[in-house]
Amino acid sequence: MIQNELKSLIEKYCMGKEPTDAQMDEIMDKTVQVNADFQEVVAFIEEMKSKVQTIMTYTLTLTEISNPMVAMMTARAVLGWDSAQSRDNFANLPMVVKTTTSQEEASEIYEKLSHGGMVIEPNAVEGTDDSDDENSTENAVDNTLEDAMESPFKNLVPPIPPTPPAPPVVSSYDVVLKSKGPNLIRVIQLLKKMFGLDLGQAKSLVDNAPSVIKNAAPKAEAESIKAQFEAIGASVELKNN
Repeated sequence: MIQNELKSLIEKYCMGKEPTDAQMDEIMDKTVQVNADFQEVVAFIEEMKSKVQTIMTYTLTLTEISNPMVAMMTARAVLGWDSAQSRDNFANLPMVVKTTTSQEEASEIYEKLSHGGMVIEPNAVEGTDDSDDENSTENAVDNTLEDAMESPFKNLVPPIPPTPPAPPVVSSYDVVLKSKGPNLIRVIQLLKKMFGLDLGQAKSLVDNAPSVIKNAAPKAEAESIKAQFEAIGASVELKNN
């Protein structure tokens, strides 16, 4: 069994790419240090090299200005726009104001802009890292932006399986969103996609958690909804009616 610290090092340097000589030296030093099985380490390196690293690209689109004065101040503080830039950009909505592969950064900026006189549409799209440079994500961003424009929810979550006809007597459940977890943007997207909500409705459910997101759902449907939200880090509870 490969020790966790060594395993993480191999995943970092070898996921979907060939490690550099310096990186291989570091892996070998760690192998000796933790007395790991050499053949097992080599096999794991080859396994990681054959994989393609998945990267999430987060895009924030400014769709509407709810308070122009506050929005201009927010744009200066958060986006670095001067007054002229703000006026020009506000006149050409919608527009993408931020694209990042950092979920933490996207969530932080989303919160600031949403509370600063702007209506922001968040999107999260999966991409792959085709670059040999471990610090480069440009290819992944380029590959996913076009897909994001065509289908904001592509590859985000699997579709809800159809619910079979319910028997004459069946228990039903209210599905309750208890907390959003660490993936605010993806939770909002899933609420919009699953229930046909607009941005304001989805955000209200998140902000007012715990909140019922589905009333009197059959057991199979309720469990499916619960599983999809928990898969992206949200906390969901089923309450029997």
